[in-house]
Amino acid sequence: MFDFNFDWRKDMNTNIEVVDYQHKQLFFIGREIEQLIRTECIGITDSQLLKIVCELRDYVAYHFYEEESLMQQAGYPGLEAHRRQHREATDWVKSIDFRVLKKKPQQGLNEMKNVMQKWVFQHMITEDIKMADAIRDILIQQNKEKQKKQEDQHKQEFLLEAVVDSIDSALKSVEAGADRLELCANMIMGGTTPTLPLFKEIQKQCEAKIDVVIRPRCGDYYYSATEFQLMLAEIREFKKAGADGIIIGALQPNGSLDFPQMQRMILSAGKMKVTLNRAFDVCKDPYQTLKEAKELSIRRIITSGQKATSIEGMELIKGLVKACDDKMQMVVNCGLDGSVIRQIYKETGAIQYRVMGMAEAESKMIYRNMDVYTGMPGFSEYVKLETNEKRIKDAAEILENL
Repeated sequence: MFDFNFDWRKDMNTNIEVVDYQHKQLFFIGREIEQLIRTECIGITDSQLLKIVCELRDYVAYHFYEEESLMQQAGYPGLEAHRRQHREATDWVKSIDFRVLKKKPQQGLNEMKNVMQKWVFQHMITEDIKMADAIRDILIQQNKEKQKKQEDQHKQEFLLEAVVDSIDSALKSVEAGADRLELCANMIMGGTTPTLPLFKEIQKQCEAKIDVVIRPRCGDYYYSATEFQLMLAEIREFKKAGADGIIIGALQPNGSLDFPQMQRMILSAGKMKVTLNRAFDVCKDPYQTLKEAKELSIRRIITSGQKATSIEGMELIKGLVKACDDKMQMVVNCGLDGSVIRQIYKETGAIQYRVMGMAEAESKMIYRNMDVYTGMPGFSEYVKLETNEKRIKDAAEILENL
């Protein structure tokens, strides 16, 4: 086969947005391989090779699943034949022996490139174009019908999201009227990824939608390669467990959105809904970040208007709400309760709100050693934060009466 550069051409488009977007990800991987081959793998590291292998594994996992779901949705008669080709490609990716690749990287990368080139010509721009031509109009019609059904519903559907970090808090929040749960750990420190067993237990006991925070630590939103790989693994685990959505955010040191990291996490999320977390509130340019969030197909952004409280940030929130389209919603962070919802709605028109609903609860411990802090000094061992049902209920009632 002649030497093929992984440069995208218009005639490769299937004109199915999600398919073309994901196909381009394979080309990104192909260009990475080409760059390493051109340098004859001089100075190549194990981490560079591992990154490429992991990217290919991620690609065949999320892309083939998405593509087959679309074919099934449209009733494509060639689904099984198409699926067999996907399985062959998946088997090839699984067969890549990393130990062999490390020993002979130049040879291994050339072999990978040749297989990927063959896949482009024999599958992507032949079978995929054929498939797309058969199902595109069906999918468009289905989406139109779905959109019309949604438009026929209430034009403004207010949503109340409660932040929870325990089973009791989740149950109390749903009982009090929360429409959606944001599940995290370490809430008092800004929230980190919760445990999978906690998610599964809440999922078992609550009917509400659950969005899971994906954040490996407290602090800033600039993540190392190791932290980022952990986040990808967590996303895959919660997707497998059936989470409705994830809440993520990653920034570059200069305060801009880390587009490549966000893109990779979103692709790993598959059909889970994606919300941009409060990394948005500490980014350098909120309107540029909003634009990039739209490009990434993010549907929700949590914000207090880049201020300590949403009342202080109301002017920016108002501008952001206006800048949103029909597919994007700003989720206003209201802090501990929803007492500000009525004022914020009047000034900004925002329809989605996030509350913590927490209040201090006294420990039931009788014996107390006041000389020791097992956590941070100044944080009492005998006071904990629990969801206050009244705060959630009051917020829900405000939304009902707007």
